[in-house]
Amino acid sequence: MPKTFAMTSLALLALLAALTAVSSEPTNPVDYINPVIGNSAQKRCGRTIPGPHLPFGLVQLSPDTVTGKGKTSGYNWYDTTIEGFSVNRMPGVGYHGSLGNFQVMPTTGELRLHSGSNTLDQHKHQGPGWKSPFRHDDVIAEPGYYSVLLKKYDIRTELTATQRVGMMRFTFPASDSSHIQIDLARKIGGYSGRQHNIVVTNGTIKGKIRCWGEGAGFAKGTKYNLYYYAQFDKKWDSYGLWNRGDDLGQKPDVENDDLGFYANFTTAPDEQITLKIGISYVSMEGAEANLQHELSHWDFDAVQTAARRTWREAIDSMLTTTGGTEDQKMIFYSAVYRTMMYPLDFTDIDGKYWGADKKVHGGKNYTTRMGFSGWDVYKHEFPLLTIVRPDIVNDQVNTFLDICNLTGKTYPLWQMMGDYTGAGLGDPGLSVTVDAYMKGIRNFDVNRAYEIALQTARGPNSVRKEYEKMNECGYVYDHTIGVTLTLENTYGDWCISRFAEALGKQSDADFYRNRAADNYKHHYDPKAGWMRPKDAQGNWSKPWTDKFSDEGVKEGNTYQWSWFVPHDVQGLIELMGEERFASELDEFFAGAPADFSPGNPYYNHSNEPVHQIISYFNFVGKPWRTQYWTRTVLDGAYGTDHNGLAHNDDFGQLSAWYVLNAIGLNPVAPGENIWHIGSPIFDEIEIKLNEQYHPRTKAKTFKIVAQNNSPENYYIQSASLNDQPLNRPWITHEELISGGILKLVMGPKESTWGSAKKDRPPSLSNGTFPKALN
Repeated sequence: MPKTFAMTSLALLALLAALTAVSSEPTNPVDYINPVIGNSAQKRCGRTIPGPHLPFGLVQLSPDTVTGKGKTSGYNWYDTTIEGFSVNRMPGVGYHGSLGNFQVMPTTGELRLHSGSNTLDQHKHQGPGWKSPFRHDDVIAEPGYYSVLLKKYDIRTELTATQRVGMMRFTFPASDSSHIQIDLARKIGGYSGRQHNIVVTNGTIKGKIRCWGEGAGFAKGTKYNLYYYAQFDKKWDSYGLWNRGDDLGQKPDVENDDLGFYANFTTAPDEQITLKIGISYVSMEGAEANLQHELSHWDFDAVQTAARRTWREAIDSMLTTTGGTEDQKMIFYSAVYRTMMYPLDFTDIDGKYWGADKKVHGGKNYTTRMGFSGWDVYKHEFPLLTIVRPDIVNDQVNTFLDICNLTGKTYPLWQMMGDYTGAGLGDPGLSVTVDAYMKGIRNFDVNRAYEIALQTARGPNSVRKEYEKMNECGYVYDHTIGVTLTLENTYGDWCISRFAEALGKQSDADFYRNRAADNYKHHYDPKAGWMRPKDAQGNWSKPWTDKFSDEGVKEGNTYQWSWFVPHDVQGLIELMGEERFASELDEFFAGAPADFSPGNPYYNHSNEPVHQIISYFNFVGKPWRTQYWTRTVLDGAYGTDHNGLAHNDDFGQLSAWYVLNAIGLNPVAPGENIWHIGSPIFDEIEIKLNEQYHPRTKAKTFKIVAQNNSPENYYIQSASLNDQPLNRPWITHEELISGGILKLVMGPKESTWGSAKKDRPPSLSNGTFPKALN
């Protein structure tokens, strides 16, 4: 039954709630989470969303402020109007938008049949549409809850969610013309191709939204069907549908290409109407089953409370911290929150899912995952998950193998809905798989995983770009992005060598290790001192200009890409000379603006190819520079407001970089089984270990203790591991998952700790990497 608030003003209620939130002292990590961080879609453009979702949840509710390409989350903090609230998202990613289906908008007064934002030519969009102004002062955004006042209609909209069901509560004014309108055609990139709506009964609808590349969308349009089953807690006075701006009236079963649904109500002052939406990518029956299983009641407040509790328990089960400033804790736990959006659980409640062959599958002994921003997340997001959520990593590798088996192709570069979107480059899926195996996460078909690794380099049907040129010449001859492809593919070859060695396949290990040791050197010009593109005959493609040239590289310049030899940093040092390497590395960071903002030609934190470089000082005996620059980037590139991310969060990659470096750890080459030590911002960090995937643990936790830590004391003076002196600026993954205490004594001055040559991290050219865990 509908409920009525006993209050004098909805605005007053929102103000009181906001004041209560501000005045309450945080008592748990979840209290520090601020979903607004990074909500900008311009300037620093984190492109995150403020709306609610559960950890790795299928439903990701949020307000929409814009429709059209380039607005990948559908929300921009700088916009002043809201056009609706949709159920799924692809947040924090550059390029064209996708998802953002089943857009709901409560309205009053004259019925308008478009939002006013979705203005594609095929629609009859005239007039201002239904979108409403809003103020950020009227917004409450918390884990599991979002609320906003729509000023045009004086309607407060509240959102919460379970794993597969979205819940919306609308508090209406007195009106004989209240409406809840649902744009079934809209998606963030523009419009879907076909919609089918069925009126089940008064108060219930179900249907299908077909998105098979029509309209604008991410990577030429991912192909999927969204099924929904939606229920209102109040029977409507009447209902109707529209198509292309034409009111179709009441139709119980209709299919068209620009369909929308509206329900009309008479509402009393402050009357609440609640809407539940179960979704599925499998079937209408799946959407209904998801709703009935997860949300059979109408208690919005109970769902909100449960969602917040789920977030609290999820974070508490991973890691906890003490110390740090209030701002650092807000940035940190908000970053942890954002690393738990993708890869999401892609299954219905019965385990069925939409496969890469565009058919329904099920019956797996793992959870099928969706959403892999490969070129980004293999660097920090997935290494972080190997510590705090190894089960997710294991799921993802099994999902990779399923996709490969269904398509005959190799590991995806950038995967949505099982599609090989074509975005990105390199071998990120291979990297994630090998890193998982090396760390003992291997509840998958290892032999099949290795076969696909070899297919990546050899073909056929490899998604590695220009693998034939790589095999022909040892490098990619392409003056546009040849350097980038060679460097990424060479790291991929090293991953294959590590996999082969761990499996006892020595011939393969030797072959790919030699390729990994030699092929990146084809692009190094000793006269210029940097990487340069070559033609098929081995000549430099174009005359040398300077290190800021973008010849041969993608999304960056020569200065930024020449460092990308993560598996053989020592080999790069030998090419450049140690003194010059260290000097150029310092200039690389010192030349950047204080916020390391997008587009700068030095250390550009907004772009992932440079993310591992901060630990390179450890390789030249200057770990104090890694410590200095780690703290400097943590302080400069992140903040607590809508501009709090340097750029696109890319499915949690920028956030994961912050989380790992804030606790003092950084991966350089996933697959190496090494964690490079930086400078933690907290006095103590406790990582909870998973006994299934971390069987060596005795203490069940790994603690990092930073004594005398402060904003000024960011240099490590000495260290010990389980009460034994530690002189090297790195630890092995085995040491971490065995549990214990890493103790760092901090101070305000540079020290020689970790600088001895014998204590430098291993590289392909100068040492032996830790072996795969048994």
